[in-house]
Amino acid sequence: GKMAFSFNFQIDPKDIGNDIDNFGISTSCENQANKSKSIGLISDKSSGQLKELSLELDELPVCEDDVVTSVQLLKGSTDPNASVSYYCPEEVSLWAKANDLMPVDSEQSTDLVSGVYEGGLQLWECSEDLATWLLDKAELQPGLRVMELGCGAGLPGLSCLRRHRPVKVAFQDFNPEVLRAWTMPNCRLNLADLARPPQLEFLAGSWAGLAAWEAARGAFDLVLTAETIYNPDYYQQLHDALSHLLAPDGVALVAAKVSYFGVGGSESLFCDFLDRRGQFSHSTAMRTESAALARVILELRRRR
Repeated sequence: GKMAFSFNFQIDPKDIGNDIDNFGISTSCENQANKSKSIGLISDKSSGQLKELSLELDELPVCEDDVVTSVQLLKGSTDPNASVSYYCPEEVSLWAKANDLMPVDSEQSTDLVSGVYEGGLQLWECSEDLATWLLDKAELQPGLRVMELGCGAGLPGLSCLRRHRPVKVAFQDFNPEVLRAWTMPNCRLNLADLARPPQLEFLAGSWAGLAAWEAARGAFDLVLTAETIYNPDYYQQLHDALSHLLAPDGVALVAAKVSYFGVGGSESLFCDFLDRRGQFSHSTAMRTESAALARVILELRRRR
């Protein structure tokens, strides 16, 4: 049957909480009850260029000081599912360096080494936009299959996990180190109080490997991705991944800056690319005009 997505788009961008003071960010030390639930898959196996990672919850790394940032992504809400917790990136980077989990030589202070490291240990603005929007504005049926591409911290996927009762959430990142050092520990933080956690999957590697992997798996109802259109060289791979992953009635949400100065990507270039390929229609779910940085969330659906 059709996935009855009802997205509530009649909103004023001013209501969304674009400014950092609207994300009530509070840092607290948390001490985790170790739950020995298995998350992820049974075994590591390569599929195309992708590697599926699996870890027992007890084995997941914990940053030494357990510094956890909790983002109350809904202002004034008392609903415990209206927030997502995550390890702050500075701590994670230090921990990753200390445990040889840095994707790049730690002497390099760069966020991007094309084809080597794609900024996975940073928290980018648009992933917070998308996470907030999913917690605050999206109305999704329970039981969806959700995938986050280029996940890093995984805030959008975790927002779905907390708020919308999906049956499965898959997290993909280019670097396995990012999944192990950040995505997986963040998943543990957010699973602790969930009665029925969804099936979780973790995939490391290039988007190019997703076609072969997905063929054996079935498609996704909702594909999330944030800050992934900065480099036009990757548009074809992203497009092909969406083409393989999305169920016939599925929706992809792409959160991005309107323009990426110096790297070349932009909303208009990406939309032009989609139009030339003709597979997806696109509309705007949210637009944030701020003096410094205009940002957008695009909704993509398969053309009929």
